[in-house]
Amino acid sequence: MKQFLLLTLLATSLAAMGCNGGAEGSLGNDDIGDEGAAGDDDTSQPANCEDQWIEALEWFEASGEAQLSGNIELAQTHIVLPDDSRRAPRPSQGRETLLLFSPDETVSADTDLRVGAFDGDVLLGVIAARTPDELPPYLETALTTESLAPYSTSAWSAFLPWAWLRPGVTLRIGTLSGDTLLAYDHDLADLGPPHRFTISRSKMVLFGEDDFPTDTEPASRIARDFFASAPAAELRWVDSLPWRLDSIVIRTDDGPQLVHSEDERLDITPDPDHWSILKHQLALRLSLANTGRGLAMTGESEGDSSPYSFGTSVGMGWFRDNTGSYLDIDDAPWAAGWTGWTAMWLGECGNGFIHEVGHSFTLEHFNEGTAEGWGIADEYPQDGTNLQTHPAGYDSTRRQLRTWYRVDAWGPVMADDGTWVGKRDPMNGGESPNDVTCFPQYTAYQAEKAQNWSEATRTIANHDEVPGIYLWNTESQAYEASEPDVGHETPVAVDVPVTTLIGTLGNNDEACQTYPAMFAPSGNAFTLPDPEAEDLPDVFEGATWFLEIAYTDGTSDRALIAREPIVDTALSLYSLNLESEREPTRVDLYQSPVGYPEIDVGAATLVHSRSITLPTGALPKVLQVGKGHLANDALTLTDRCEPEVSCLSRERESTWRVSGEALYFQDSKGDVPAAASCLEQGEVTTLSVPVSNEDGETFSVVVHGQRVMSSASHEVIVPLHDNTPWIDAPDLNQSLRLWLPQEPNAGLPTGRYRSDDGYELQGWLGDELFSETPVHIDLSVLETTEVDLASEFLSEGLTTPDSSMYFLVRGPGIGPTERVWWDDGQDGPVVLNVPVLDEVSGQLVTLKVDAQQEACGARWDFHAGQGAGNCSHHAVLNVSDTGNEDLVAGRTYRSPASMPLVIEGRRWHAPDARALIGVWALDLRYTIPD
Repeated sequence: MKQFLLLTLLATSLAAMGCNGGAEGSLGNDDIGDEGAAGDDDTSQPANCEDQWIEALEWFEASGEAQLSGNIELAQTHIVLPDDSRRAPRPSQGRETLLLFSPDETVSADTDLRVGAFDGDVLLGVIAARTPDELPPYLETALTTESLAPYSTSAWSAFLPWAWLRPGVTLRIGTLSGDTLLAYDHDLADLGPPHRFTISRSKMVLFGEDDFPTDTEPASRIARDFFASAPAAELRWVDSLPWRLDSIVIRTDDGPQLVHSEDERLDITPDPDHWSILKHQLALRLSLANTGRGLAMTGESEGDSSPYSFGTSVGMGWFRDNTGSYLDIDDAPWAAGWTGWTAMWLGECGNGFIHEVGHSFTLEHFNEGTAEGWGIADEYPQDGTNLQTHPAGYDSTRRQLRTWYRVDAWGPVMADDGTWVGKRDPMNGGESPNDVTCFPQYTAYQAEKAQNWSEATRTIANHDEVPGIYLWNTESQAYEASEPDVGHETPVAVDVPVTTLIGTLGNNDEACQTYPAMFAPSGNAFTLPDPEAEDLPDVFEGATWFLEIAYTDGTSDRALIAREPIVDTALSLYSLNLESEREPTRVDLYQSPVGYPEIDVGAATLVHSRSITLPTGALPKVLQVGKGHLANDALTLTDRCEPEVSCLSRERESTWRVSGEALYFQDSKGDVPAAASCLEQGEVTTLSVPVSNEDGETFSVVVHGQRVMSSASHEVIVPLHDNTPWIDAPDLNQSLRLWLPQEPNAGLPTGRYRSDDGYELQGWLGDELFSETPVHIDLSVLETTEVDLASEFLSEGLTTPDSSMYFLVRGPGIGPTERVWWDDGQDGPVVLNVPVLDEVSGQLVTLKVDAQQEACGARWDFHAGQGAGNCSHHAVLNVSDTGNEDLVAGRTYRSPASMPLVIEGRRWHAPDARALIGVWALDLRYTIPD
């Protein structure tokens, strides 16, 4: 590795000039509101910069070879040994993997240890191994100030690219001793299938307004956190557009009835909650439509066990009650799921989500006594609680290890007997979400069970560009064509935009209808059972109901529904997916006077007709985790920043783990110049993104951007359109980095500035479009108030009727961002850690400030609510008596221009609990007394 030291230092020094340093040789004009924000700056370049390229690491040349003794471990969701006797998932084909190698004899940290991958005699690539001191940290380190004992003090490590994980590849770990190669070989064999799992999230709004917001947890966050536990090679996340219904068909004692409000529903239904709507009419129907079973299975509760391992349809949402309040549509005392479907409460960041989706992998509850019943009590004596003897966890999205034990702010959590408390499996109550991740991981046993199920279960996929049903063959190590069950349809399109139709049938005409269509950016479409076909399966015997779907090109399809004439009070349902690309325009529901196979289409009666209007705006983006992708979603910029002050924490970055070609970027507006090579390292690209404020006035904000390349030992940062392959490494990360610079955006008037959805950056690998990243701006420019903390600061008063108030601060690590009731249990005022600049040195330091609130003649904790009164509430700030000893006497410290102290005053009590009542942006200044 020594031979690359000079280039590493060069790249590092140049990289420091971008967001975090001085050389901002932008490619455009920084003037606010200038339509030509990206000008014609000089982009001249050296004729050739290959002498600066960091070449791929080669394998050793040696005159002899000897055995390097040691042992290896591989980690995807868990750290496992080859031929591990413990119950754990095998490494899956096609998933990035952490390699740990522990030599039998200590190897010096300056040893040139390398990992090579060979397919027979063909070298796939070489990676420099990281020393034991560079072992990936525990994710839980971020939760505590206490140090956690490392997983190993002797293990060298490397991140193996996903493409290396396939049968026939040999991993070779080696180093030179003189002219002799010391090598350790490991053949990749008995790998798990390269399974792909799709989570399709859909939200309904019942009886609600058209503009009710349906945002919950960001898809990118949940997808990344869930993939860390999922024993699959790839996860896809699909969000549909919200399903807004102003009426719904419900069960009653007299049969299904169409209702138009919550009051009307409560008047006639025996159901105390909305569970049957959420489960049967949303989650199950979506699963049935996406697996080609929604026309054959028409019973209300049918279809709750999908025969496919394709994925799960997650249903959640809201209903509006008679007061106009929006409530969780899962108002039952449970959530549930099984293969293919999940129905749950709002709030995906928590154990409820990973628990219910765990059922979709056939995982059962792992609580007390189950290990004995499953015959695994020898390994799991505490059932679904992790022990030190179990395979340790690993988060492949963050490239961090996971502890088997619970960690809080004070370090490992201790039981009463002095032992560490093991984390609980999500199917055993799980763990609470924390500041780093939403989920605990499945125990190794549960992950193995999920992997075995996916391997033995058919899936829906495209293979060799052929949509179909496929099953993994362990002998051939390949997916092979299979067949659907009798009565289920065959895929004709997989992973395409779909229009989903869900409808109801009952003993009265009003209950026989198709709901407004749903729209998703990805789903599966299937053959449709033609009512005039002669050889349909027995499930359609006697069926009298069918659909006729019209398309914009004048063509039409018919689809038979497996339901005979209705003579009882049961609710029946149907669902199906259509390819949106065919542009369906109408769906008609008919009933024939006679049933299949004698069905008379010509004599059928039109019962209901529904027009279909395809959405004109963009559909949600499909996210992918695995195979180089990390749930790369939109980049949202919310705060301005200053180099070497606040950009490091406020820049936003999207990373892909791809190598081979340079990933460079262009934009939809034309700000980014054409692709070019050998551009100056450390330079930035300037973008001009159109925004509007609350009054509809339009502006342009300046965004700075760079592309970043990094490997185990190098980093290079260049403008967005630079297509130079600066680093040739199998473990290469390529990133898009954006930020809002303070200075060129300083002229924006006070207000909130938001962009539309039309601005995006396209990532290109050569001539191939690889990624599309929407760029969102949501910037609040606040009027600042200068405050000299030489004396106490008392804010203006805020009042809100019949309620207490509390105060929070904006920004991580500064102070409280969540409320408490009465007090926080700590003596003295809340202490804020306010970032300030030393006016002499320019260094960013922390000023300790005591914060309280004053109301009703008393003072109490800044972020605490107390009795509901009508007093005026004030924020109170004083410089702390202790904690500022490191600041220099006589020097003045002030808030950076981009980082005023922002305080929010919020309402405590209902109604409108947590409502924002007032906000202040304080430009603090304080001179340390001599």
